[in-house]
Amino acid sequence: MFKRTLTIYLPILIVSAMFLMIIFGGKGLMDLKTMRLNKERIIQRNEALVEKNLSLHQTVVRLKDDPVFIEHVAREDLGLIKSDEIIMKLERQAVKGTPHD
Repeated sequence: MFKRTLTIYLPILIVSAMFLMIIFGGKGLMDLKTMRLNKERIIQRNEALVEKNLSLHQTVVRLKDDPVFIEHVAREDLGLIKSDEIIMKLERQAVKGTPHD
């Protein structure tokens, strides 16, 4: 009786253990799913970096070759002016009923 029970349940137990190892064990299906998610995140990050790199490359090319862009950057980012320009700073006048800055 014990031998018959053993011949029935032992293969089922072995197959079940192997099935659990395939799904949850090291390098199993769960790890595969995790690796696929990581791969997708890496691909998206790489695409974003490629776009940023292309944008920076275009900026470098424009800074080397485009005098209008160079002037724009100098004025906006660096606050530079031409030698014949005058900067006028106007003070705000307080309007009645509003606090003065």
